[in-house]
Amino acid sequence: MLFRSFDCSGIVYAAYRHAGLSIPRTTFGQWPFGVRIEPGQEQPGDLVFFDSGPGTAPDRPGHVGLVVSKGKMVEARCRLCGPIKVTSYENRDKIVGFTRPLQNPAVQDQLAKLRNPTL
Repeated sequence: MLFRSFDCSGIVYAAYRHAGLSIPRTTFGQWPFGVRIEPGQEQPGDLVFFDSGPGTAPDRPGHVGLVVSKGKMVEARCRLCGPIKVTSYENRDKIVGFTRPLQNPAVQDQLAKLRNPTL
């Protein structure tokens, strides 16, 4: 598979796929997929969601970043907006919340199969 550019949810999707895990492709699908976690409890691999972009609202976030360390995320602003980069989310407005895709039961099954391919 060849990618020429990424939007925000695409880079998150690709990162999980590279690790052998399948999550939804779009921000709108990624938001309800992960287990919600409280602000301040986020860990690398978690997702941070924002109320920004067309068709979004506080209960329907339109932008997502992949948490890489406390207060930092990898994000792609849009598929035509420039480079993928590590930025801070701590002082950004319109944060809707955080999720942990690794706690989704489907991802837990995928992890078990990666650990033990005979399952």
